[in-house]
Amino acid sequence: LVFGKVSLEYIIKVIIVKIKMRNLIYLSVLAGLVLFTSCKEDEQIEEELEICFELPSNTVLVGESVVFENCTEDADRFEWSVDGVFVSSNADLSFLFSKKGISIIELSAFVGSKIYKKEKTITVGTYQGLAIEKAFATESAEIRGALATNDGGLLLDYFSSDPVDIIFRYKLLKLSSSFEKEWEWIGPDRNTNFFNSTLYERPSEGYLFTKNWQVGGYTSGFLYYLDSTGTTELLGLPYREDGFNGYLELTDSLLYIGSGGFEDDYGLIIQKTDLFGNLGNRIELDFSTKSVIGYDLVESGDGFLMLGMLSDAGTDRKNEEIILIQTDSDFNIEWQKTYDFENIEPFLKIEFAQNWKLHVDDSGDVLIFTYPLVSKVDSQGDIIWRRNYNDENDFSGFARGDVERIQDFFVMSFWGNVIALNSDGTERWRLEVRNSTEQLEVIDNEIIVIGNKGRTVNGEAVSGTDVVLYKINSSGSLIAF
Repeated sequence: LVFGKVSLEYIIKVIIVKIKMRNLIYLSVLAGLVLFTSCKEDEQIEEELEICFELPSNTVLVGESVVFENCTEDADRFEWSVDGVFVSSNADLSFLFSKKGISIIELSAFVGSKIYKKEKTITVGTYQGLAIEKAFATESAEIRGALATNDGGLLLDYFSSDPVDIIFRYKLLKLSSSFEKEWEWIGPDRNTNFFNSTLYERPSEGYLFTKNWQVGGYTSGFLYYLDSTGTTELLGLPYREDGFNGYLELTDSLLYIGSGGFEDDYGLIIQKTDLFGNLGNRIELDFSTKSVIGYDLVESGDGFLMLGMLSDAGTDRKNEEIILIQTDSDFNIEWQKTYDFENIEPFLKIEFAQNWKLHVDDSGDVLIFTYPLVSKVDSQGDIIWRRNYNDENDFSGFARGDVERIQDFFVMSFWGNVIALNSDGTERWRLEVRNSTEQLEVIDNEIIVIGNKGRTVNGEAVSGTDVVLYKINSSGSLIAF
């Protein structure tokens, strides 16, 4: 069939070509739209999910339960695995490691059909297998004091003894901010035991420290200046029979608290010095027929609150009690309260008293730390609560304890244990460190535990003890050095 000069067959071919071209344009547009939409969806998913989680620390211990906190947002669900094994679908992971080594922690986050993964490694070890503890070889060390220094380090006070020759040797050990030994000062040998000491960093270079030792029937407290290289100078022996157990730093002075008198008649004394160790006034509080040894004092109201041990005068030191004394700014007694020792063995009371301390909280209530008794009293000395750790935990060993405040709670050391205590007397956490825990210091919101441990050489126990340190975070986990 022909229409003029154009055949019907030609017309049909033209129509088919145009239809194909149009479909090709449609298909190209459609493909472009699909590709654009797909890219936009991928971009949105990548932008809306960032998977993350926090390690409790870089190093944990075998047998220690730790928590891995999940900070991922907008995921539908989670899965945790440890060393390739699924362990939990909770948002956060609480896990107890049973073997040492390097473990891989993996978090998977699910959004629809999408899976996002992130992994981190953590070191798991034991006390012996990791740098969890830091030990310093000494001669049968017994820790007596510690001071966190302004350079981020520590000044440690201890003494060693020779049981054969009955020689006592007093020492100071200065550690840097990385807890490496800077210097050690070794005092003269003596044939009498050392008792309490105090450490204070002066506003300018150097330190002040006091050391008590027994001479005949009385205890003498010596005041020294120590420069930043470990060279000492004896500043004075204020009174032949005085001994110092604690101090309070004021704006322009120090108030040392202790006792004065012979062994059958102690009186509570306050010795004032300026911030450089120059001696000032001496105040003695009279308790008539009673003997009082002062251990700590804090500012309270318009005066001072003092902690001591009260007993009958005489060599037997009978009827001992804990005494809390409130004075005005001129040291006139306003009130005093006494508290019993419950069932603490008599011969241990004076030894436990080495680190007695007071802490006033934000409400004005007072924590009384009289190892192993811990009490909270109000501003008039009335007991709010009291805990006897000798009964609760059998912490009856011959050792000292300490207490420091960190954040909004107190942390205490008891016979190889470190315990965090809330203001209402409940425990926040507890950690056993397996060695003695004599002193505590807080540096950069970390708890430094100072104690003693038995000495070993090539894994074998030998005679003597070493000074040992531990670091603990505010959650109660050990931190590697």
